[in-house]
Amino acid sequence: MNHSIDRRITKLYEAIENLEEIKKIDLKGFLASRYLPYAAERLLHIIIEILVDLGNYIIRKEGLPSPDTYSDTFRILCNNGILPLEYKDPLEDMARFRNKLVHGYLSVDNRFIFGVIENDLDLVKEITELLIDKISKIEKK
Repeated sequence: MNHSIDRRITKLYEAIENLEEIKKIDLKGFLASRYLPYAAERLLHIIIEILVDLGNYIIRKEGLPSPDTYSDTFRILCNNGILPLEYKDPLEDMARFRNKLVHGYLSVDNRFIFGVIENDLDLVKEITELLIDKISKIEKK
């Protein structure tokens, strides 16, 4: 597999594993921590960036139209059967969330960050596996 892609996948798994550790902490402990919300925020940012990178790699290799936005990446993947169509809205929300982390960081609510970890980590893991499986198939061609 492409070295750059391998490095991203390794980093993605590390970030997911770290969020799994954070997920073991209850909301009160999470909010009381001076560092965990910031760590979680950064880990979520890394995860979304890598998922977009992997998606863009697939799009390029499959000769699909180039996305203009982060949301477009997920929309293209879902509309072309690479990811399940029912994931399109949650993934577009994830892309918007990435933009908020990067550009609207002053208004990020730590309770919301905790909720994302609690409620969306399984989706992230599933998307990760689907994208990696597709990349493996592309690389075997």
